[in-house]
Amino acid sequence: MLKKEQVLKILKPISVSLIPYVLFYLPILSKNTYLGGSDPTKYFYPSRYYLWESLVNGRFPFWTERIYSGFPIYADSERVFLHPLNILVTVLMGPFDSYKFLHLMFYTLGSTALYIFLRRRGFSYLGIFAANLIYYFSFYHLFHQQHFNFTLTTFSIPLGILLADNFARTKKIKWFYLINFLVVLFLYFGSFQSVLILVIAILFYLVTNIPEIINRIIGLKLMFLSGLLILTFSLPLLVPTFQLYLKANRSTFGLDFTQGSYHPLMIVNVIYPYFFGNGSNYKWNMVSSEYGIHETYVYVGVVALVCGVLGISYYSTSLLF
Repeated sequence: MLKKEQVLKILKPISVSLIPYVLFYLPILSKNTYLGGSDPTKYFYPSRYYLWESLVNGRFPFWTERIYSGFPIYADSERVFLHPLNILVTVLMGPFDSYKFLHLMFYTLGSTALYIFLRRRGFSYLGIFAANLIYYFSFYHLFHQQHFNFTLTTFSIPLGILLADNFARTKKIKWFYLINFLVVLFLYFGSFQSVLILVIAILFYLVTNIPEIINRIIGLKLMFLSGLLILTFSLPLLVPTFQLYLKANRSTFGLDFTQGSYHPLMIVNVIYPYFFGNGSNYKWNMVSSEYGIHETYVYVGVVALVCGVLGISYYSTSLLF
């Protein structure tokens, strides 16, 4: 029989994760309720349904089907047609409940990782609960719930930092390989901007916690090996996606990936957030009719990560800075 202390040790991380999740996402735990928004209804759910329908009918919808001037259907990376885990849960649970499962799974993994990481740093239970609440249930994350693959990746950033912390503490190579596996796992979800945030967080943590990683040849070798591993295992996705990326237009007027820029004064968006108004009265409005400025929130996330890493470094004598 478990002792009281053991029960509390188990219940604390569970309560940190699940209590806020139930409070914020109780409606989607219902069988007949799903995360909504324009992107899910127009893009993600139709893609997931098509994947499920094809697989249960004995078809693998990748090798002959084409989109966008003959590009393979999996070149559209955010459809997640090449992700083994996504394929498995979609077949087993259907196109809608499978995403609910992924949402809860990656939230729980990330939240538990955050708990373990902060406990190592001496944070109290209340402090960890507050940190979990602030990170996972900020307007930033709540707004991005309609961006399925983005959300799953950013939910898991604490897991990436925990793996980096394990590697920094033990110097065991298994943690290095697990970090690379995690990056590849989320690359196949197709949200490249969120993977960039994940990689920046991991890299900054390693550089600031293992000073020798930038002072010795071994550190450069590990970085090269990491890039090689990630690139090699991601090639089936990256090659067709990049080929499509070079040709694709998002705008009806021909705006492609090489065009468009943001005015430096748009930094005001950091303190003048989107939820104070709608698209028509948002400061600086639009870059074009096809690109809402709220889609640049990812850059605010990068700034927050940099500030966080520098803050941790400032209060620790064992780090690089």
